Amino acid sequence: MASWSQERRARYQEQRKIWAADALDTLTSIYYSASYAESLICHFVSERRKQIYPDAINHRYKKTPIPRTLRIAVFERDAYRCQRCGSWKQLAVDHRKPERLGGLAAMDNLQTLCRTCNLSKGTKYDGPVQ
Repeated sequence: MASWSQERRARYQEQRKIWAADALDTLTSIYYSASYAESLICHFVSERRKQIYPDAINHRYKKTPIPRTLRIAVFERDAYRCQRCGSWKQLAVDHRKPERLGGLAAMDNLQTLCRTCNLSKGTKYDGPVQ
């Protein structure tokens, strides 16, 4: 059995859907275009988020680029081969320990991976850098 607050939340969510549909219908009737009305709503919501959460915009994570000379040194060390599958196509230098987890752009923390292996790895980290 659902609690009173769960039922209230469900009713509120349904009401919000009705309000959103009404707002879209109203804007569509004013501007004669559903896509333009949707873009206005999306713009309003994003501007409102910026007002409510101003710090969220300024604190995005930004990756630092690996210097070109270091990338070339890693490629040469790994003989221009992916360290997981051995491919030599679409190679990239990747951090073994991700930057978000404190990994540095140092030779012992970098490896050569092909695009497929790099995407499948994501931000996984198996253990200490060897």
